Amino acid sequence: LFHRERQLVADAMAANRAAALAELGTRFERDAQQREIELRSRDNAVQAAQLANRERAQRVWALLAAVALLAVVLIVLLLRRMRETQRELKSRQAALRVQSERDTLTGLANRRHFQQAMAEHSKRDASGGFCGSLLLVDIDHFKHINDGHGHGVGDSVLVEVARRLVAAVREGDLVARWGGEEFIVFAPGIG
Repeated sequence: LFHRERQLVADAMAANRAAALAELGTRFERDAQQREIELRSRDNAVQAAQLANRERAQRVWALLAAVALLAVVLIVLLLRRMRETQRELKSRQAALRVQSERDTLTGLANRRHFQQAMAEHSKRDASGGFCGSLLLVDIDHFKHINDGHGHGVGDSVLVEVARRLVAAVREGDLVARWGGEEFIVFAPGIG
């Protein structure tokens, strides 16, 4: 009986030990599975965060590319506009220069342009002196034309005199309106 009881106790202890080991193994496996699930969940979260970061980075690069393209387009448009504005400005400056150098009534050079042309001619001449001829033309009794026939007729006379002077001189000669009814002609190269 003693041996049998001992055998039963040993079998019960072995069964208890096996049950305890099985329970510990089951609990260990469950804990291992739980840890594995948590690790995989963390890995999934990390991978999702990496994918989200890549997506954000792609969006940022796409936005930067769009902004750069827009900036290039704006710069090109601004450069075109600036060139057009510069062309228009040069055109207007040339028109203003012509207006500032021309007599509005006769279309001849005015006194300022004549003086500039003379200064340039003096600079070009090797001797530094004056080489050419000057002819001063004055319309006699012009005041009587204006007083007797009106300023409109006087203007017509000035225009016609200017036209005839230009027709009478050489191509390189400069005809300018010096004052009211006075004209001046510069003929370079003639003594």
